Amino acid sequence: MNTPQILVVAAGFAFAGALSHASAQSLPVSAHVVHDTADAYDLQLSLSEGRDHADPRGVKLTITDPAGRKLLSMDDAGALTDVDLPAGHYHVLADFGRVKRMGAVDVQPGELATLHLHGG
Repeated sequence: MNTPQILVVAAGFAFAGALSHASAQSLPVSAHVVHDTADAYDLQLSLSEGRDHADPRGVKLTITDPAGRKLLSMDDAGALTDVDLPAGHYHVLADFGRVKRMGAVDVQPGELATLHLHGG
């Protein structure tokens, strides 16, 4: 059985500065932080907060499958986070601190799926 790989590119906009860090749970999936551009990814997440839709700081991001298994957990996701996932249905939870937002997304082969979550 092949082990699916999750490739994460997480970076804020140029003025945000720091790259995010990702860690995989002990499941048959692994995550890698890439500090430059990924050749291919299937899901583009954008995160913002406040009336000005500013780049968020300290957002905890979790991606789970329909069975609730955690596939990816990040403690400080960037405003733009690109993820390479196999085709499927996923739940994304962004914890902005005082506000939590959840979204669902379907990843299709050869298509870019996008999801925007805004924390108040």
